[in-house]
Amino acid sequence: MIDACYVCASSDLTTFLLRPDSVVNLNTLHPDRAAAVAAERVDLELAICNRCESILNRRFDFSKLEYARNYDTSTPASEYFEDYMRDLILFLVKERRMVARRVLEIGSGKGAFLKLLVSLTDPLTSAVGIDESYDGPPSLYDGRLEFRRRRYGDLESTPDADVVLLRHVLCQAGDPMAVLRPLRKALSRESVRIYFETPSTENILEEVLFTEICVERSSYFTVRNAHAMFHEAGFDVIDRPLRLFSGQYFLLECAPSQGTPRGAAGETVIPAATTYQARERARIAEWRRTIEDAGRHCGVAIWGAGTKGASLVNHVDPRGELIDVVVDRNARKIGHFVAGTGHPIVAPEEVAARGIGIIFVMNANYLEEMRAQMSTLAPNVILRPPIGASESLVS
Repeated sequence: MIDACYVCASSDLTTFLLRPDSVVNLNTLHPDRAAAVAAERVDLELAICNRCESILNRRFDFSKLEYARNYDTSTPASEYFEDYMRDLILFLVKERRMVARRVLEIGSGKGAFLKLLVSLTDPLTSAVGIDESYDGPPSLYDGRLEFRRRRYGDLESTPDADVVLLRHVLCQAGDPMAVLRPLRKALSRESVRIYFETPSTENILEEVLFTEICVERSSYFTVRNAHAMFHEAGFDVIDRPLRLFSGQYFLLECAPSQGTPRGAAGETVIPAATTYQARERARIAEWRRTIEDAGRHCGVAIWGAGTKGASLVNHVDPRGELIDVVVDRNARKIGHFVAGTGHPIVAPEEVAARGIGIIFVMNANYLEEMRAQMSTLAPNVILRPPIGASESLVS
């Protein structure tokens, strides 16, 4: 049990979400249903610090996570997501003047973002990615891009860099200060820039996105608590936050601190956290009723075997009675089974043969892309956005 805030060390924590018997590794690929159903489970307990508003899983245990080669959170073959990454890189270069010769990404996953960055930027740019789940070649682009397959510890001896990328990694790092403080010591030049991208917990709490909350995440960030975290670690946030990916993410640009006084930034989420558990239960019940109704007329599928899809089937259909399959385009996932429930993961090409009549797309950002693909594979299948998706995401 974690009894003190990672950031400010306060013990004034209020628990606002309890989930017993939650699957530990939702993104681990299982070769058969029996192995998937037998996936390890633990309790999840989210608490908010009443001092700095950090949100943490009090039961988090890094030793139970499996970031091995059968762990996969990548989003391949999506034009929408590749366009998003490309637009973000070009925005940072042109608008935020991200002029880099040496880039370091901590928690680089399968390397998609760094590969695109190196291909789009100055030929003199070089990059290093650190991630223990990486399973590709150690060097690409004639040595300009290097990957180191290890955990992101020992950052005091990190490669020299002009830009450090922290994308969707501190939320799974255990104590984020154990990453940021050694990183600050390793950065000797004031010109270094840190780009921190993370899921928006304001969005999660307001929209009741229960599929974004899982055991694998140790911390949940808002603009307010991220400001406090970087300040405590010796960094200044030097520009306004960017809301990205239709509000699902936000990005902060930081630099080694120059002693700038810090005021409160961002709105409080304490009221939203206080009421969250009751609203989550109501949303899960709404999902179950909707899928039960759909299943009376045809086969039902979920599109997306990542965190969102795996979380949804575990909450809404834990025994595998309502949802027939989970659809995904990731070739590494097809033929495997969802952790916890054992739902089979199938390719889009299999949908018609399985009698599926309706598919719920777990991320509304991909809805039109999925509809375009299914219009040729199974034109009579209806694709719907997730319950609660903002109108701006599906218009």
